[in-house]
Amino acid sequence: AILTDVDMTLLPSMSTDIDPARRALVLDIYSRLNGAFALVTGRPGASVDKTFPFDLPASVEHHAAWRPEKGASYI
Repeated sequence: AILTDVDMTLLPSMSTDIDPARRALVLDIYSRLNGAFALVTGRPGASVDKTFPFDLPASVEHHAAWRPEKGASYI
């Protein structure tokens, strides 16, 4: 599995702008790993969902909430 930090790895710090090719790359990696991929960030879940609109597994808000699987709600 791969857990990847959003800030300073996929995006410049606090940015919400992402080029379509990088967004597609994230989804491609998720697919190639059969779902063994998650985003990690201190950002709110709504910010992650706006930037990466795929409902991917994610740990958000400095690990205060997480989405355990694609399409699930944050808990």
